[in-house]
Amino acid sequence: MQHPVSMLFSMLLAWSDVPLAAFDGTAGTARQWITVNDPVMGGGSDSSFSVVREERIGRWAGEVKIVRSLGAPGFCTARTAGDALFRNVTGSTHLGLSLKGGSGLPAADFSLQVGVKGVTTMQTLYQAQLGGEYCCADDCRVPWSAFRPSFRGRPIKGPPLADNLGALSQLGLGTAGTAGRFSLDISSLYATRDASRPRGCARDEPARAPPGAEAAEEASPHMNAGLAYHVANALPGHELSPRGFARTSEHFTLYSPPIRSRYAGVVWRVLPPVPLPVEVVQRYNGSAMAVTGFEVDVVRRPAGGDVSVPNYQSYNHHYTAHLLGAGMRLPASAVGTPNLAHRNRLPLERVPLSAALPAAAAAAAAAGAAHVQAFNEHNGNEARQSFHGLPAGYVQPVLSPVNFVFNPMQINTLNPDGSGKRGGPLPRSSSAPPNAEYNGILECPCTTRVVKDLTKGTLDGRPFRPGCTSDEAKSDLLARGNPTCNLSSYAGGMECCRDGAVLLDADQEQPTHVDEVFFKWRFYHEPFQPSRHTPLIHLEWAVNGCDSGGPRGNPRDCAHIEYDVVKAPAGTPADKATHTVTSHFQLRDMLAEDCDSLGDEYCASARVAEARGGKVRLIMAGGHCPSPAWP
Repeated sequence: MQHPVSMLFSMLLAWSDVPLAAFDGTAGTARQWITVNDPVMGGGSDSSFSVVREERIGRWAGEVKIVRSLGAPGFCTARTAGDALFRNVTGSTHLGLSLKGGSGLPAADFSLQVGVKGVTTMQTLYQAQLGGEYCCADDCRVPWSAFRPSFRGRPIKGPPLADNLGALSQLGLGTAGTAGRFSLDISSLYATRDASRPRGCARDEPARAPPGAEAAEEASPHMNAGLAYHVANALPGHELSPRGFARTSEHFTLYSPPIRSRYAGVVWRVLPPVPLPVEVVQRYNGSAMAVTGFEVDVVRRPAGGDVSVPNYQSYNHHYTAHLLGAGMRLPASAVGTPNLAHRNRLPLERVPLSAALPAAAAAAAAAGAAHVQAFNEHNGNEARQSFHGLPAGYVQPVLSPVNFVFNPMQINTLNPDGSGKRGGPLPRSSSAPPNAEYNGILECPCTTRVVKDLTKGTLDGRPFRPGCTSDEAKSDLLARGNPTCNLSSYAGGMECCRDGAVLLDADQEQPTHVDEVFFKWRFYHEPFQPSRHTPLIHLEWAVNGCDSGGPRGNPRDCAHIEYDVVKAPAGTPADKATHTVTSHFQLRDMLAEDCDSLGDEYCASARVAEARGGKVRLIMAGGHCPSPAWP
């Protein structure tokens, strides 16, 4: 059968650790190291630094001795030479130190030291002591806020180090306060936003079960009661273990405006904004809310309470959902805008602020919080049975949240005979087989109500632009003659499924019964804490060979993201009736050269990524396929 589907990959990307100084050949991390010891002050301490290439470490070893004139221990330091800038690590929260071993002096006797071009000198550096608060085993992560400017170890006044992360020119370690021999094998120094501590450390959070092994022990029962959430790549032995939401999170519930339609009718428009609960708005006013997950349901709301609607009665082709902060708004003129998807983005506007962001909000914005967040993973008929919880420590933070904006594409598939069973009249072009367990109109067939003009290349008067690329490496749809690439063979899909469309033939009367449904959302949230939260970025790629939902300004963006699964030849064995479509792409294809990190819900900047070493961390990848689903 021909089945038009949209296929995209949702990728949630997190800040990846940025190596600054290492000894393993990583590009841009090799530096000359020097030692500065207390003989410059009349002491007798001594240390040396050497690179052990076969072990990929830098070894700093020496002895701190008593300075006779002072009757106190002296010092040893090791630091990078020169003032060449390190990578810009603006947006990180911690400086990490990875060791492969050490002996001698206690950890609390060492410090990390940082130089800033134009701010510090050889004698004035930013310094932070190590110790159990920041270190466990061979791993230390020290927040930039812990560094203080110092002159020969004594505190002095100076700007916060976190304000100068684009001008780091020197890294080093120092020791003072205890006499004795020491040796440190240094693997790397790096910038990070991951403040988590290795399992088993003192004062650590209770150990969590391995990924995939968590029982459903969330703070409260699922909104979708009785539904066990699973992931596709659970650890062996935990394939049937249900997933839960963050125990540290609270939640609130809201409803979309009503969606009213008659059988075979399509509703695809921007609905009026929904204010968030007053207590949520007040709580996060001037700060940021970190969303840790969400749930979705479709319900009717009779007097007796919510009733969940079966998937086969009200079909969601896709949706876009946004939380807006006080710095972003949906213009009144945008409410009701039809057929927005992909390249045609939600027409949001920035709100001019009467004053600068409060300190808490400004700090959150610098760490990745934004005025708007989108929640569009697995955003179709599969949404209700998909797990939308984020891994511990990963969040979507929004500044001063105030409104929820929802833009659904909903098809009324409620059988008009009143039985509540699957079924209903179909147009002649429906590809659904006889006695199918799903309603064929969910495939958005082009009915006789649709007018194709092959001469003008239009469909209902609109230019038909299938967007099938001739670059076969990006997508093989055009090369393989997929019906979606040509107006004459286009059998159905979003172009025949616009807002207000009736998916019946012109001679078929549309039933009069009006069904009313609501989307019900539950958001799990907690206060955004940059020291322990890592913001995520949502990216998409369509197998048409284009960016279907990334940052504004990406030259590969597209609007048409569907293709036909063509019926296999008669007599083909079921296990051979497969359809394959291929698309090759790189992360760079989904990025814009630059974008607005506060106002673009999909902002992913190539410039920023390259400044951080061109690496990202893939947190989740999943497909979106608005195909039949059975509750």
